[in-house]
Amino acid sequence: MRFFKAIGLGVLFLFIGLAGTLAIIIAANLLITAQNPIMLRSGISVYTDSWDRGYVMASGTWTMENARQAFPIQTSKIRCIREEKSCTAAQAEISFGNMLHLETYSYDITKWDSTTILFRTDTDCVEYVYTVDRSNKRLVGTRTKKTNTGSDCTMVEDKPLRLTLVDGFDVWKNINQEVEAKYVPFVWLTVAAWWLLLGLIMFLRRRPSRLTNERGA
Repeated sequence: MRFFKAIGLGVLFLFIGLAGTLAIIIAANLLITAQNPIMLRSGISVYTDSWDRGYVMASGTWTMENARQAFPIQTSKIRCIREEKSCTAAQAEISFGNMLHLETYSYDITKWDSTTILFRTDTDCVEYVYTVDRSNKRLVGTRTKKTNTGSDCTMVEDKPLRLTLVDGFDVWKNINQEVEAKYVPFVWLTVAAWWLLLGLIMFLRRRPSRLTNERGA
């Protein structure tokens, strides 16, 4: 009889332990998702088939190779028309307070030959220059601080920043991995604490019955 009772307690212990572990993992996944709720779509496109007809289009997510972006969850679509001597970009990004911000930009084309398109824009402090490579179907850019800028530009880094248009899903995945790396150790500590607490409860429940049996003997 004691044998079957012990087996029953063991099965109950495993069932409650696994159920609690599953609940902890589900709660952790919900917490991680809440930290990075917006998923970017997969894919990057640099369309160059109409290059000779004066039309190029690109879409993807901008990343900075040597700096951390303030708002990495964003996506852009760029269209360049040779006759207009300009490129137009529409960019949607999640900014402060998880608010969606949409902006359009216009760039002057400074070069369009058989292999390369260059377009640029500038602000009071910095200049952006973008390059479309026809053979590699790649769009990159650089941000360079202007010389002889005023005091309003002191917060801008002096080093040039490199930008690359990449797959948005990869950006989201990397951010999600950073969030997971922050929370996963605490998740496993919580799971370990849960099993320890459950084992302690089971031990204390069995101890009074042993004392009762010993006194009865």
